Amino acid sequence: MNSLPDNDSSAPNPKAAGMTALTAWRWPLTLLALASMMIAAAFFFLHQAQTGLKTGLEEIVEKTESFAQGFRQGTITETFLASLPTIGDADGGLLELATLHSTESLRAEDNLRIWWNYVSLGTTVSEITVPVIYRYHIKLTDPWELSVSNRTCLVVAPRIRPSLPPGIDTGNIVKNSRNGWARFNADDQLTELEKSITEKLTEFADSPERVALIRELARKTVADFVHSWLLREDHWRDDRFNRVIVQFADEPKAPRLAQRNGLTLP
Repeated sequence: MNSLPDNDSSAPNPKAAGMTALTAWRWPLTLLALASMMIAAAFFFLHQAQTGLKTGLEEIVEKTESFAQGFRQGTITETFLASLPTIGDADGGLLELATLHSTESLRAEDNLRIWWNYVSLGTTVSEITVPVIYRYHIKLTDPWELSVSNRTCLVVAPRIRPSLPPGIDTGNIVKNSRNGWARFNADDQLTELEKSITEKLTEFADSPERVALIRELARKTVADFVHSWLLREDHWRDDRFNRVIVQFADEPKAPRLAQRNGLTLP
């Protein structure tokens, strides 16, 4: 009777088989672990980025809401007026707009006739030529109207006023007077004409013809003034304002702020 051998070399070794399986899965498991870590890191950074983006958007929204609050149709005028300097004199602050140099001629005539207007005693004529400087301004305390259209600041500024009295170059005044053939009142007439110089030049200063000569320069001055304010308020930029259109209160109101003489900056 034959006996069985103590060890069968052909039988499988469980420990060796386990090591072989572990070795086979080592790299896939390592790669899976690394991939899991990378995915977790990606989610973490994505969350941080979303949080930062949300915070940045919230800041932008807050700034935009602040801008809109201060520059809505109903509040931009109040915001602008609140920024104007407070002046203590009776007339309030003045914004000087333009000057106009002119030479004005004043003339007086006096014709005297007698005998039921059949006989003329001649005409006395006096003339004065006056070099004058007209200055123009607007009162900051007069009503303003500002509104918003897209990225344009639309401004209705106070009416243009002359600064009085006009500046007279007294050293270059030219006077001339002559009597009629039977008249002797030239000196008196010239004296009266001299007394009226300031009154007449004041009337000239506020005449539509002379104001029209400086209106466009005055418009640019106001546009520059509002433009400087928008710069100080950090509202002169592509996403806020990039144009200023100005009209004056004494200009035609229909169509208001749409006329061709509005000034655009830059």
